[in-house]
Amino acid sequence: MTDAMTEQTYLKFWGTRGSIPVSGDMHAKYGGNSSCVEIRHKEHCLIVDGGSGLRFLGESLAAEGRKQVDIFISH
Repeated sequence: MTDAMTEQTYLKFWGTRGSIPVSGDMHAKYGGNSSCVEIRHKEHCLIVDGGSGLRFLGESLAAEGRKQVDIFISH
């Protein structure tokens, strides 16, 4: 992240395509993911819920070299 981004609060929704977590060819166009939310403030990273979008978020965090986050599970 740039220095400007570390001074701000950043919110990103991961895996928000569709409303029911399912998989398979018949769900390739709609559905198939459930969300997780990444919230950053300065150097702190909080993940809210661990839906199927968590995998893509994890890959992004690993590529960034981040080794620690906090996770809050609401349900």
